[in-house]
Amino acid sequence: MAIPSVIYDLGARFEGLGVSYRAFRCIPAPREPRIVVSGPLVAHAYVLTIYGDCDASEGSCAPPLEIQDDAECAKSPNSYKPNPGFTGEPGEGTFGRKERAGLSAAPWIPVLRLEADRRIELFAGRTTVVVGSPAGDAGLARRAANALARAIAKDHPRSTAARLRADANQPGDGSACRTFRGRV
Repeated sequence: MAIPSVIYDLGARFEGLGVSYRAFRCIPAPREPRIVVSGPLVAHAYVLTIYGDCDASEGSCAPPLEIQDDAECAKSPNSYKPNPGFTGEPGEGTFGRKERAGLSAAPWIPVLRLEADRRIELFAGRTTVVVGSPAGDAGLARRAANALARAIAKDHPRSTAARLRADANQPGDGSACRTFRGRV
């Protein structure tokens, strides 16, 4: 199973939002990988940290901010490409607009911006850090992503930019996970 080698979060509080939930989750490998349109094809685990609460008294709600740490070999930019074995209908497998653009705090860290900056993925060498605002606050997600980029930059200064780019371009099918077993 692929697990994140380093866990990044924003501490106990970020912009007045406290940690309201933290969990380690395991996702089994898909039973039929050839029908998976996009995403990890191997068993993997991630750590989820949610900041802030929401009022669920009138139905479901979305928290203001969440951070998810994944193994980069299971979730990389290549995870969003169609599975080579996918045999869906023409036109299936469009994954929306995604942008490769750095963050001001550490522009050398590979980043994908998705969902109009409501989800930002930072590729921190063997760990993919997903910053999201399920409640839809793109500004909060950007500020959190920049704070995390500063933390990642301490582990990966500008001199490691080439290695970070190489790690981020690993196959999203998990084939690179084998190199991490026993060293995570």
